[in-house]
Amino acid sequence: MTGHGWRCALIGSTLLLATQLTATTAAAIDLSVDAALAHWQYREKSAARAAFATTPLQSRASGNALNLEGRIAGDVGPLGLRLTLGDLRSGRAVDERWQLATGNQHNRFTVSEQRAMAELFHRTDRADFGLYASWLRQRQTRSDFVVNGAPIALASVREEVAVIWGGVAATARSDDWFDLASRIELGVPLDVRATNSALPAGSLFTRRRGYDALGEIAWHPKFGSESSTPLAISIAYRQRELGGEERAFGLWPTNRWSSMQLGLQLAW
Repeated sequence: MTGHGWRCALIGSTLLLATQLTATTAAAIDLSVDAALAHWQYREKSAARAAFATTPLQSRASGNALNLEGRIAGDVGPLGLRLTLGDLRSGRAVDERWQLATGNQHNRFTVSEQRAMAELFHRTDRADFGLYASWLRQRQTRSDFVVNGAPIALASVREEVAVIWGGVAATARSDDWFDLASRIELGVPLDVRATNSALPAGSLFTRRRGYDALGEIAWHPKFGSESSTPLAISIAYRQRELGGEERAFGLWPTNRWSSMQLGLQLAW
């Protein structure tokens, strides 16, 4: 299936499932919003490549970001459906530093992400098990380039990566005083499209190799024998890897994104 086909299938399926979900009674729908502070790291790496004099290379950038998510979940027949929308913003620019075969480079770096996920799952008393499809768009901007100590007159470079993922997810819940919920996700890329404004128009990287993994724990405090409060404290770690593609027009190094976040969840 082409990238356009994957996107149409995901959008169509999500709209159909959302229609079914909103047709259920209000009592059967769960809503939640999350706000989290995230510390992220982004790295690129490539072994020596004969066509690229700057290789081997590696880079590193890190910073803080605000991550917002909203979820709606309910029953669709015998299964459950969960829809998630997310947005991450890095705020101010940070330094990105490179070690190249030809010397060193540093530049300013900003990043943002938007995400959408549709998950269909089987619900039990203590756990959910499901399959999901998701869409991710990450945008990076680089500016103020300095190579081997000398500023370079180069306009800002914009890189955009759009990925459709398919994967499995599981959520487990305890029912004691701690009332913990733990969640794992593991996905693989079904469609990848990466562009870079420094490359010739029409240049496109499409290698479908990598993974996206998430682990999360949320604590819903209880007071005495009362039910859990609608507020929860969560901690999550995500790691994602893509890239490693060489084309005639350029190189997309293997890149790894990781983030650790601490947040608050409000559910009703």
